[in-house]
Amino acid sequence: MDISAILTLQEEQHTILQLGRDDRVVQKCLQWLEGELRKGRHPSDARNLRAAVLQCVERNDLKVKRWALNVLSELGALGQIEILDSVFPHVGNDPDLLASAVRLLFREARQGPALNLLQEKEVGLGALALIAGSEYSAELRKRLVAERIPLDHASPEELRAAIVLAGRGKAPEFLFDKSHENRTAIPNLNLHDEPSVIKYSLWYMAETNTEFSHLKIKLEEYDACDPQVRKWILRLLFSNEAVLSQNIDLISHASKDDEVDVREEAAIGLRNSYVDGAAKEVIRWFTNEGIEPVRHAIIDHFAKFAHRNERYESIIREIYRSETFRSPLRGRIEAAVAGTELFRQLRFFEIKEESVDLFSNDNDIEGFMMPKLVQNFPNAQIGAVTGGGAINIEYQTVQGGLSPDAVATLIKQIFAVTELLSDVDSRKEGELLLDELKAQPKEGFLKRAIGWTQTITSGATAGSELVNAGTELMTTLQGIGGVA
Repeated sequence: MDISAILTLQEEQHTILQLGRDDRVVQKCLQWLEGELRKGRHPSDARNLRAAVLQCVERNDLKVKRWALNVLSELGALGQIEILDSVFPHVGNDPDLLASAVRLLFREARQGPALNLLQEKEVGLGALALIAGSEYSAELRKRLVAERIPLDHASPEELRAAIVLAGRGKAPEFLFDKSHENRTAIPNLNLHDEPSVIKYSLWYMAETNTEFSHLKIKLEEYDACDPQVRKWILRLLFSNEAVLSQNIDLISHASKDDEVDVREEAAIGLRNSYVDGAAKEVIRWFTNEGIEPVRHAIIDHFAKFAHRNERYESIIREIYRSETFRSPLRGRIEAAVAGTELFRQLRFFEIKEESVDLFSNDNDIEGFMMPKLVQNFPNAQIGAVTGGGAINIEYQTVQGGLSPDAVATLIKQIFAVTELLSDVDSRKEGELLLDELKAQPKEGFLKRAIGWTQTITSGATAGSELVNAGTELMTTLQGIGGVA
């Protein structure tokens, strides 16, 4: 399995927390999640994430409802089409919501039941529903191929649905024009009269990495464009490193835009782009930016590329240290740097903070671990912590009622976790813990063991063998320390 195709534990945790916040934050989070899922990145265990998204469907904000449905079209709703009962009363005045609902309906139900439900909800199978449903219905797709969506007289709603279908990679080729492929036909919609259609055409170009040269809007006309068009021009431009390097001056221009949505979308475009010459402009923008969502999007950029820019790394460290213990922004930064050396260092910093509260008096917890432990590793070097063998325990004192079986369990679990580590420094720490445990634990042993376990499991992929082994070890450690 490609580990990069799995959402990290930090990304899952941060996403679930974000989905419990205000509607604007939830919408942005759902948009990010839908994009990641569509790229092939999935949670190792979708249950908690799916439950959080299902709750979003019940929110009053129609944009949140729509994006929750879009996410479920990727994540799956386990056949729970009853969630659409709270959606269909609103689709009459919201064509985009209708398209999302129909798409999910045909994903979760066979064509017959899906058509019956549409009839029951008094929703006809017009062009819009035909386009949306064709993604998961072979029969509707055949009809769509035959009928096409003509560029010259299709409604804005139909064009938006068709663009989404193409952007998701599910549209039949030559959907808009029998003489031109979708990738060459859709950029022509940059010049449509309806700003929402222009926006969707720009979204398609960004999603499919269409060459910036295909943009039909001249940059000198940028300021005269509608805000929803401006933000997607910037998103398209900033998400392409080669183009960004030729238009660095637009970073300063974007930072001064009066519309918060434009600035935020531009900052989101920087999440996956880094240009050396642009770093100073981005830092200047961040310093002068007063709106939190925009600042957070820029922080994502800093965190993603901290390994390439010392000033970025310094900013991330400063922000992390200034935040309160386990704050949402710390969680956001951890999600952005998960799996890196910076992540490990930031987690050590937070664990030290946690230890101050959790272990205010080491004398209260250290007396538990006083047996003399001897383990035989046949045909192995102790320093390398490889091999196996029976564990023998010779009592000196055992305070706190710790049994020999509990000590043996702890040794085995630390050994099992250490064997799964590839990082040299983390593995060495595990080996030192084992050596100390086999001799006589020093003051602070439990605190250090818990801190080490938290760090290595936090950087691992949810549901992985390392997370499972680390969770078992953490349960044992916390139980021994009386903090379970």
